[in-house]
Amino acid sequence: MRFLEMSLVLAELATLIILSRKHHRRWNALVLLLLAIGLTLVHFFREGYRWQMTPAYALLTAIYVWHRLHPTDSLRWLGKSWLYGWWALAAVIPVCLPDLTLPDPGGPYTVGTETAMVIDSSRAEWFTQDPADRRRLVVQIWYPARSAEGLKPEPYLDHMELRGPAMLDQLELPDYLKPPSILTTYFSWFRTHAYPGADPDTSISPVVVLSPGLGGSRRLHQCLAEYLASRGHAVVIIDHPYDAHVVVFPDGSLADYRSDLSGLTPADSSRLRHRQLRTRVDDLHFVLTELKNGLLFHSILGPDPPQEFVLIGHSFGGATVFQTARERRDLVSVIALDGWNLALPDSSLKRGLPVPALYLGRPRWDNPENYRRLARLYLANTTTDHTWLILHDVHHFDFADVPLLSPLLKWMGKQGSIPPRRVVHMVNSLIDGYIRHQTITFPEVEAVAPHTYLEHVRDH
Repeated sequence: MRFLEMSLVLAELATLIILSRKHHRRWNALVLLLLAIGLTLVHFFREGYRWQMTPAYALLTAIYVWHRLHPTDSLRWLGKSWLYGWWALAAVIPVCLPDLTLPDPGGPYTVGTETAMVIDSSRAEWFTQDPADRRRLVVQIWYPARSAEGLKPEPYLDHMELRGPAMLDQLELPDYLKPPSILTTYFSWFRTHAYPGADPDTSISPVVVLSPGLGGSRRLHQCLAEYLASRGHAVVIIDHPYDAHVVVFPDGSLADYRSDLSGLTPADSSRLRHRQLRTRVDDLHFVLTELKNGLLFHSILGPDPPQEFVLIGHSFGGATVFQTARERRDLVSVIALDGWNLALPDSSLKRGLPVPALYLGRPRWDNPENYRRLARLYLANTTTDHTWLILHDVHHFDFADVPLLSPLLKWMGKQGSIPPRRVVHMVNSLIDGYIRHQTITFPEVEAVAPHTYLEHVRDH
């Protein structure tokens, strides 16, 4: 809540307190009410209107009407209760649903963006019942641009009537804590720092390809994409249909989330996840091949298609990029953001990673086998440089844009204790530094040696 907004809400509370007294001087309440009205006018001109403050604006009229009335004692009690409840609503909404302003990317380039759909006609879509369905992917690129003059920035989230309920489901909250899905539509009001149609800069450096986590979305990694694009990288993010929270195709059809394991035995769950991993890896292979052959985002990447890539993955996407790295020879490096290593097949752990890798993660997982498998993966091939960094006081969702969305997430236990903008900046800086071969340090970050971790686990 901004300063003048807070001042307005406090002035309204002070007015209500004065009016609540049985014997009060009416001019005292009138002075406070006029002060609140004056703060509202200044707020409109200095800070600007926002819809989350609508209950507070309307409360001014309600207070004035109450001030002019002379209610009986019974009506006085009822009116006070109603006005205080209204005030509580006016104070809570702007706090719980703040204006989402993404951090400024901070680099020397303007950021452009474009979205495309590609179809892999060689693969059937096994998530659907129609044998004629082929695997369709929605991919989006963020790139360094020369200028965005005359263009409008892209909204942070689109199709919120479809995305909202799916996003809430991914928080895995009990029903009594889950807010109404209509509240998520406010995300569609916010704009990013990326401009569709911006003229691309010709000095694009390594192309980064990102795989989101299970139930995630390309839209939840926009801060990282803008951060890297503003510093000269092109960033391509894939939405994996049927394990993203929802994928909306250009024709208006959608792929909903169909990756729930409820009712499956552990063996069936493992088989399903390994099949999904194979599908995700094939998604990456297809997109990388399209990029290399100049068949995807050709107008942005130029006449000489990229031939080398950096892969990034969050959660299940971490396992996806690690497995993909086992199968390609055109990767500069791979980066896993709190990656879910339990999904990796045992054969990958035995052979290790053939390219440099960075793992950014929280201090511990509920299942310690996740980090034991990471240590084994790293130690299986010591001829390449692998880095393992732990970020203290973070949550799994802190490796995406999620902590920026609402302060309620911390109360729900879905956010760490590091302030949202700082943790997003830390993650983005560490990734950019790794790609540029620069050492970035933060007090909250600790390096882990795989062999030391395994020795520690054995001792405990």
